[in-house]
Amino acid sequence: MITFQANQQTLKSAKLLESRARNTYPHLSTSKIRSQIGYDKPAPAFLCRLNKYYKNLRNMIRESGNYYNAIVYTLSLGKIGNCAEDSMFTELIGRINGQENIYTGCLGIKRDDEPVKHLDHVVAFVTNKKIKEGQEYFFKNKDAIIIDPWLNTSNFVSDYFTKLKTVYRERFMNRKDSRFATFTNDKLATEILREETKTPQEFKEKRKEYFPHTTLCLIPFVDKSLNDETIECIKENFPELLIKNYKKIELQ
Repeated sequence: MITFQANQQTLKSAKLLESRARNTYPHLSTSKIRSQIGYDKPAPAFLCRLNKYYKNLRNMIRESGNYYNAIVYTLSLGKIGNCAEDSMFTELIGRINGQENIYTGCLGIKRDDEPVKHLDHVVAFVTNKKIKEGQEYFFKNKDAIIIDPWLNTSNFVSDYFTKLKTVYRERFMNRKDSRFATFTNDKLATEILREETKTPQEFKEKRKEYFPHTTLCLIPFVDKSLNDETIECIKENFPELLIKNYKKIELQ
């Protein structure tokens, strides 16, 4: 049985990892700036230049062969990173501090019997479940805790998904994507569908397609470059990532 005190310590440790990932190397996020401007508005020139800079760094990461090493340098020297970099950095900080059951994954949405569709958002998460890359995980609330530095929040999985649909929906509601809008804002999704359809009958049919029962899941990434050698190297070169007296997240 999980006690209230155990839950509080779990959330405290998760918030600590989230805070370290967000604040150790302060950095810009092009996707966060875009969400604040609005996806339905033209991107200003400075954001276009930032995006080009960010994409160049992403290419360097891909070419490096070691994502985690490259991400530390991207955040510490490049001063830029979005949800994927934030989440992988969270995973890395957890691993070098002894949190072995921490992973990075993409959010997915499932409607009735349809295949899971990936959403454009990445988080870190901790679970005791055995994880395989690419598999879809529909966790119960206390099975996993999600750590999301991009949204500045950490919580047990069901509570996080609830907040994503309500408290944090404004971060996503301007995206011109009916699939994403469906679970964050029904009114927005309806407006987008009206724009995408030409007749009332087509709208009615599309609405059935976009408004079935939906559930959220996690699809993990497993990068073998995060091995013991990488962890020891980062510990030695970036001692500021070590957390004194870190209490590992314990899930039942």
